[in-house]
Amino acid sequence: MGTRNNAELARFLRTRREQVTPQQVGLAAGGRRRTPGLRREEVAARANVGTTWYTWVEQGRDVNPSPEVLCAVADALLLDPGERDHVLRLAGHQPGPQAGHTAADTVQPVLDALLPNPAVVLNPRSDMVRYNRAFRFLITDVEEFAPEDRNCLWLDFTDQLWLGAYVADRQELEAVVARTRAIYADSHADPAWKPLLDRLQAASPLFAQLWHAGLVLDAADWEKTIRNPRVGELRLQVSTFNLRDRPSLRMLTYLPRDEQTRERLTRIVPTEYARDF
Repeated sequence: MGTRNNAELARFLRTRREQVTPQQVGLAAGGRRRTPGLRREEVAARANVGTTWYTWVEQGRDVNPSPEVLCAVADALLLDPGERDHVLRLAGHQPGPQAGHTAADTVQPVLDALLPNPAVVLNPRSDMVRYNRAFRFLITDVEEFAPEDRNCLWLDFTDQLWLGAYVADRQELEAVVARTRAIYADSHADPAWKPLLDRLQAASPLFAQLWHAGLVLDAADWEKTIRNPRVGELRLQVSTFNLRDRPSLRMLTYLPRDEQTRERLTRIVPTEYARDF
């Protein structure tokens, strides 16, 4: 790790934040603003980090942000690859595949090659980093959700369509939380966890109950049955693979467990979005 320049990092982020308009990120301009550009809490929400933590970064405090969190902030501020690398260097990190989005970008053709089978790349907190068309419509169109809500954990516990799609809902949700706890153990130092967990526990008493139960399940493969509103019940084998160049990201593939599911997956994408697989 190189030398950090907290003061320059703070200045750079603050300057870029003031240059991004609410309209550029899909926010309503809303009333009078004391500062140009985005508010700190809006950047924090887009990056899925705490407002207090992000404020400390902009104040130049010694908070030692990780490369992943800095990349999330860079995305929230619409920084280009060169600006993202500059942010990483100011924080003392060396830009490269592990820090940037190179691995996530290059895996998209792999996800698309798996069609008609659903596939998605998730970060440790289950944000949808990349996905193919079959995963997009596995339950409902994920692009109808705001970008900050495209999180499997969040949708599992707060969206009735997602929850209703699980045949064994309570058992499935217990397993979801147990697998999340296993991942959390390896990445709990990431400050982006706290706002997500706080938000989930406030929104879902069931999540709070299961989270505090302390269940842990370190599984790379499991079976899942989903009721898709378009094509019916899907019996799937879910397998997890970590990306070599960015091991904190994991790719989930959903393969059919029977011929009926195999056929139904060919019809999962609405006609207006479908192209030849």
